[in-house]
Amino acid sequence: MVASGLEGPIPSSISALETLTDLRITDISITNQSFPDLSNITGLSRLLLRDCNLSGEIPSYIWEMSKLRVL
Repeated sequence: MVASGLEGPIPSSISALETLTDLRITDISITNQSFPDLSNITGLSRLLLRDCNLSGEIPSYIWEMSKLRVL
Protein backbone atom coordinates (compact mmCIF):
# COMPACT_ATOMS: atom_id res chain seq x y z
CA MET A 1 0.00 0.00 0.00
CA VAL A 2 1.26 3.46 -0.92
CA ALA A 3 0.24 6.57 0.98
CA SER A 4 1.41 10.16 0.90
CA GLY A 5 0.94 10.89 4.59
CA LEU A 6 -1.05 14.05 3.81
CA GLU A 7 -4.22 14.52 5.79
CA GLY A 8 -5.65 17.61 4.17
CA PRO A 9 -5.80 19.20 0.77
CA ILE A 10 -2.69 19.33 -1.39
CA PRO A 11 -0.89 22.45 -0.11
CA SER A 12 -0.83 25.46 -2.44
CA SER A 13 2.84 25.97 -1.56
CA ILE A 14 3.65 22.97 -3.74
CA SER A 15 3.84 25.40 -6.67
CA ALA A 16 7.05 26.84 -5.14
CA LEU A 17 8.86 23.60 -5.98
CA GLU A 18 9.77 24.90 -9.44
CA THR A 19 12.58 22.40 -10.13
CA LEU A 20 10.53 19.33 -9.25
CA THR A 21 10.53 16.67 -11.97
CA ASP A 22 8.52 13.87 -10.37
CA LEU A 23 5.41 14.41 -8.23
CA ARG A 24 3.48 11.49 -6.76
CA ILE A 25 0.66 12.09 -4.29
CA THR A 26 -1.77 9.33 -3.39
CA ASP A 27 -4.51 8.41 -0.97
CA ILE A 28 -5.83 11.73 0.34
CA SER A 29 -9.18 11.28 2.00
CA ILE A 30 -10.42 14.90 1.84
CA THR A 31 -13.27 15.20 -0.65
CA ASN A 32 -13.69 17.48 -3.64
CA GLN A 33 -10.43 19.35 -3.66
CA SER A 34 -9.49 21.25 -6.78
CA PHE A 35 -6.56 20.36 -8.99
CA PRO A 36 -3.37 21.77 -7.42
CA ASP A 37 -1.66 24.72 -9.13
CA LEU A 38 1.38 23.18 -10.75
CA SER A 39 1.88 25.84 -13.44
CA ASN A 40 5.27 26.94 -12.00
CA ILE A 41 6.70 23.43 -12.15
CA THR A 42 7.66 23.56 -15.81
CA GLY A 43 10.15 20.65 -15.74
CA LEU A 44 7.63 18.13 -14.45
CA SER A 45 8.04 14.80 -16.26
CA ARG A 46 5.90 12.52 -14.05
CA LEU A 47 2.67 13.46 -12.34
CA LEU A 48 0.74 10.91 -10.33
CA LEU A 49 -2.31 12.07 -8.38
CA ARG A 50 -4.01 8.80 -7.47
CA ASP A 51 -7.02 8.59 -5.19
CA CYS A 52 -6.80 12.30 -4.25
CA ASN A 53 -10.51 13.03 -4.73
CA LEU A 54 -9.90 15.84 -7.20
CA SER A 55 -12.87 17.59 -8.76
CA GLY A 56 -13.15 19.70 -11.87
CA GLU A 57 -11.16 19.66 -15.07
CA ILE A 58 -7.46 19.13 -15.58
CA PRO A 59 -6.06 22.65 -16.18
CA SER A 60 -5.12 23.46 -19.77
CA TYR A 61 -1.51 24.30 -18.87
CA ILE A 62 -0.93 20.60 -18.08
CA TRP A 63 -1.31 19.77 -21.79
CA GLU A 64 1.35 22.38 -22.61
CA MET A 65 4.03 20.90 -20.32
CA SER A 66 6.52 19.70 -22.90
CA LYS A 67 8.51 17.47 -20.53
CA LEU A 68 5.49 15.69 -19.01
CA ARG A 69 5.63 12.02 -20.00
CA VAL A 70 3.48 10.33 -17.36
CA LEU A 71 0.11 11.66 -16.24
